[in-house]
Amino acid sequence: MAFTEEVYKSRRIVLVRFVRARTGRPTYTYPDLDDRGWLHDPAAANGETPALVHGPVFGMAQDKEVVIKLERLRLEEAASGGPDLFVKSEDETIASIVEPANNAELPADGTFRIKGGTGSWRDKFCKLTVHVGSESGPIIGECGVRVFQRRTVRVHPWLLNLRGRTAPGGPITAGTCATTQANITTLFRTVNRIWRSCGIYFHVDAADTSGSVNMVGNPGELTENSGGAAITHPNGNAFPAGTDDSNGVHRNNRRANRCNIWWVRRIRDLTPGAGTTMAWAMDNTTDSGGVNQSGIVMTDAADANDLAHELGHYLSLDHSDEPAAGSGSRSRNDIQVLRRLMYRFNPHGRTGYRRNVGYGSGLRGALITMRDKPKHFRDDEWFEARRRAIRGAY
Repeated sequence: MAFTEEVYKSRRIVLVRFVRARTGRPTYTYPDLDDRGWLHDPAAANGETPALVHGPVFGMAQDKEVVIKLERLRLEEAASGGPDLFVKSEDETIASIVEPANNAELPADGTFRIKGGTGSWRDKFCKLTVHVGSESGPIIGECGVRVFQRRTVRVHPWLLNLRGRTAPGGPITAGTCATTQANITTLFRTVNRIWRSCGIYFHVDAADTSGSVNMVGNPGELTENSGGAAITHPNGNAFPAGTDDSNGVHRNNRRANRCNIWWVRRIRDLTPGAGTTMAWAMDNTTDSGGVNQSGIVMTDAADANDLAHELGHYLSLDHSDEPAAGSGSRSRNDIQVLRRLMYRFNPHGRTGYRRNVGYGSGLRGALITMRDKPKHFRDDEWFEARRRAIRGAY
């Protein structure tokens, strides 16, 4: 087919594009694609494999299969007289096309299935190329795939009883969270679907119910004061600016060589207008006494995406929208960061294009970036997360 395009200076004409093969919640089989830009990544600074590809990049675990979709942008469908398209792997020891089999043309829906071959502790990278007319025809599209060996991070969950007072001088009463072992198992099913794209698997111990802590705040609550002035809790206890009552949680309920996660009823910020906090994460953090605090606090109301996000923080990732050095402290809230797992806010309720970040209207994004773009801050997240996971004593 012929088309007309007005070009000022230069423009890359894209005939086809690779996309996530389904809309809906995260699954093992349908990964998200990091499609930020069509230029090669710069030379790797830390030993990671740069994405030298004109197209998106996705990640997968070795010996597993995923499905990707190819969309025709400026080509007619084959049924309407357009050319047949073929997808090939440039290194089948890393990633091979298993459907369509025997190098056949792509089906009408454009989907194809890839199997991961040899991965590594960092990654193995290869290109997938789209050919027009035959498997040896001209290349009209490229996509990159990173294949990872699985790295297991062991998790120890705590279902805590936070004992506290509701009034000055009142009795100390129990505050057991409502989360159960069954809830945790369900949450981690989704968490592992998200993190498999980086070859990371979270193995969860049986939930520990032995933890009991006397808190400064209400029963079941972890209390903080994120503001700049001291606040008195309704039960009479003073909270200086920038403090919380979490030390007893972190210090007394720990399992060695694990990512410790503590479930509580809620996290209460005494600062007026502070809003609701679903979870906390602390990476390589010590308290004022030099005691390790690293771990995650989850509330009963937090969902699987919240948990996957906090595990990203635990694995050293920052918020994707936080200001870059030299940006004048301006944060980003464009669609490139909004759709990522490490975006600071859940985009529920946003209007227009922001309502769908690739998983369906109102569902939070789960993309973990696979590319390192010079003008994008806080990306190349697969590398940072795997480096922390590999170095951890799990």
